[in-house]
Amino acid sequence: MVADLFEEHRVIVAEADAFLALVQHVPYASIEEINRHRARLGSLTMIHVRTEEDMIIQPLLASGRLEELTGAVALLAEMREGRRAYSDQIRTWTPQAIAVDRDGYADAVEQIVENLKARIVREEAFLYRPALKLLASD
Repeated sequence: MVADLFEEHRVIVAEADAFLALVQHVPYASIEEINRHRARLGSLTMIHVRTEEDMIIQPLLASGRLEELTGAVALLAEMREGRRAYSDQIRTWTPQAIAVDRDGYADAVEQIVENLKARIVREEAFLYRPALKLLASD
């Protein structure tokens, strides 16, 4: 269902905001709590990637009309890059690294959350809505 795409974004943003608030909170949250929130955000994101693939990306590719959407190819690459950056952050910020540099970790999470929110706005405006319109016309 199309509404799921947009609702999943709202849920991801809410979890990202909660996660950011958690890592910025003093006194510091436990590493276990951080790991739970980090895992939840990752899980929500992976569920969303599957929904996105099924409802937008694969139908768009199958239609052969991807190139008709201005900037769609670049946005798809940006989406892949965002997922890679989050994976890199998970590898870089191990529980031990977080414990050593809480402020640095909070800054890194803030950057990821800001990028995520900005990308979601672009996805909805420049990919989802135009793709859904284009696909509906087929």
